[in-house]
Amino acid sequence: MAQRRQFSGVFKAEAAGTAKRLPLFCCILGVLAILADARAQDYYIDPANGGDSNDGSASAPWKSFRNAISYYQPDYRPAGWIELKPGDCVNLMNGVYSEMLHPGEWNKGPTGGGSFVAYFRGRRADKDNPFRIRAYPGHKPIIDPKGQGFGLSVFQ
Repeated sequence: MAQRRQFSGVFKAEAAGTAKRLPLFCCILGVLAILADARAQDYYIDPANGGDSNDGSASAPWKSFRNAISYYQPDYRPAGWIELKPGDCVNLMNGVYSEMLHPGEWNKGPTGGGSFVAYFRGRRADKDNPFRIRAYPGHKPIIDPKGQGFGLSVFQ
């Protein structure tokens, strides 16, 4: 004859305690996911071998600053645009950066607002965690607007 097992109150208490801990566990996982997403990112631009439809990673760099500059209106941004966050770094590879980009302007549309190789406006960070634009180690990039506009413009 098969034995019948009855669960004690201890098991039920453990199950209830586990159920109470589950929301806390989920909250901790959520916070960790947010923190992981908030980590600084490295992006790469290579004017000779990159492509602006790439993801900006070291293995698939962008060709220009197009996906990282500030735009006047959200609908002026290209499909692969990212918003630089505090601590993010844009690494520039060897080559000449001269492609003119337009951030747009309220009364001139997406092609207004001047001509820039790179344009950053209203990006917020703090002194201990700025966003950075730097030459990739061992590389010597050249920002040259070739008389067609501005090179690198940063406004707060």
